[in-house]
This record gives sequence, C-alpha cells and structure tokens, in this order.
Amino acid sequence: MNLFIQTKAFNPSLIGCAVRIKGHDVDGEAYNRLFLVKDTESDHIKVVNSVGSVLEIGMENFEIPGCLEVTVLEEKE
Repeated sequence: MNLFIQTKAFNPSLIGCAVRIKGHDVDGEAYNRLFLVKDTESDHIKVVNSVGSVLEIGMENFEIPGCLEVTVLEEKE
C-alpha cells in the first residue's frame, strides 16, 4: 500500500485572474473567450464570462490533447 498519492489540482492562485480559454471541450462546445477565474476545486475550475454567467469546466477538458487550452493574461505596466 502506498503511503502517499500524487494528485492534480487547479492552482488556487488563479482565482481573480483573467484567462483566455480556447478550443473545444469533450462535449464539442467551442470556446474562444476571456473569463475571470471565480474559484478552483481539485478537478474543476469555475469561470465567469463577460455577461456574468458562471461556467464550471472539468480538468479532463485541459488534459486531452486537442481540447481546451488556457492562457493566463497578465497586466502590462
């Protein structure tokens, strides 16, 4: 029996960051929009779009090659 397990989780420091999500999720829905990260859970991320709707996206959508890609946007000074 293993004493420790390794898990993947979304980085909680993403909360409050602007991100661009681009590609198609596992259900075939297309994304190419900006979002604000509202919350992170172990295997899901909650984002808010420009009209205030909250979307919950599972980690599997980012792990499968050719699905979704996320870019964290940084403010230029």
